[in-house]
Amino acid sequence: MSFIISGKDVVGTYGKNIGVIKGTLSNDGKTIKGTWANFPTYSSPNDAGKFEITISTDGKSFTGKWKYGYEEDNK
Repeated sequence: MSFIISGKDVVGTYGKNIGVIKGTLSNDGKTIKGTWANFPTYSSPNDAGKFEITISTDGKSFTGKWKYGYEEDNK
């Protein structure tokens, strides 16, 4: 995965550029929340959804979670 951060806007690609992400960087610069989309349809529910990435303190790695679809969790 590679991504570009410009201000608070984040865009990126993964999987030999067949997947795309769009997101927003948090105010503290540690979390990116947004949407992902994947080949072949780039649409929900099977080929798109939400993600959240937490960037490590040194900025050299990240951990994250993702899900299919755009519906909110029932929490």
